[in-house]
Amino acid sequence: MKLLVLGGTLFLGKAFVEHLLEVNAGHDITLFNRGITNAKIFPQLRKITGDRETSDLNKVLEEEWDCIIDMNGYYPNSLEAFLPKLKGKVGRYIYVSTVSVYDPGKYLGLVNQVTEDSPLLACTEEQRGGDWSMFYGEKKAECERILMQNDWLDKVILRPSIVYGKYDYTERYYYWLQRIAKRERVLIPDDGKEKGNLTFVDDLARLLSSAMTTADHHTTYNAVTHRINTLREKLDVISAAAGRSPELISISADALLEKGFKIGRAFPCVFGSDFLIYDISKTEADLGVEFTEYGNSVAATLKYYEETSRWELGSRGLRYEEDDELIKSISN
Repeated sequence: MKLLVLGGTLFLGKAFVEHLLEVNAGHDITLFNRGITNAKIFPQLRKITGDRETSDLNKVLEEEWDCIIDMNGYYPNSLEAFLPKLKGKVGRYIYVSTVSVYDPGKYLGLVNQVTEDSPLLACTEEQRGGDWSMFYGEKKAECERILMQNDWLDKVILRPSIVYGKYDYTERYYYWLQRIAKRERVLIPDDGKEKGNLTFVDDLARLLSSAMTTADHHTTYNAVTHRINTLREKLDVISAAAGRSPELISISADALLEKGFKIGRAFPCVFGSDFLIYDISKTEADLGVEFTEYGNSVAATLKYYEETSRWELGSRGLRYEEDDELIKSISN
């Protein structure tokens, strides 16, 4: 297949391109990006340099593509202008979206699992613009609606949860790995009862690969790669994989707030409610990827950090001194 990857050098994009090269399927792969992040990786691949938010993106219209894999589509306005130009030039368009498109006000406390048909966030004209991280879910939901409006286009939309694994620069999941690896006492919110399911980057890369060729398919999938479990269950698996047994100390959301901390700021991957609860039955049935057992995905992620980091404190979540002060206040 002749493939165009929009992005392809950071985190998921890097893992995906590596997967394609490892399976050696003989694809003709071209990367389109700004040539800034990890510019020298994949020297064996053709690259088109440009900013997708400018007319640079028109460079890809000079050719035809069997499949375009869109890793970094954040802005509805530019996607809306670009897609009609692709008519007759692309076989399938795969869009990496996010579970942040769902409207939590319409499912929190109301359903056991969020399906692909659950309500999405609206997006105002004002929310379409600005920094990509502002109104992120709203922007992505609008991009999905634009894709659906182009009914001539064969598209697959994947909605990952929080992604973890090799090349992760976000330090969200790393927070918990680092705490388990380096601390004897680990503070957790509300006894770790919050439920959710995440996305292992290796499995997401394989989902993208499957989405390129699957014949009979729905349009949209929750690209989530393990069953729903609690935070405590996640940490127990991390502890077992790391060969560690730190004491898990619970603090309530109210006690945390009394000390001036919001739960999401204090604890990455935690939202104060069962927010990340996604049904993956359609994904498993259609895309045919056997997901990595959670304990094995944790072990692989631990190995990556053991080889690439010194388990230094990251930028997310509580500082050690904040951690210690909160634990002390509970003990007293």
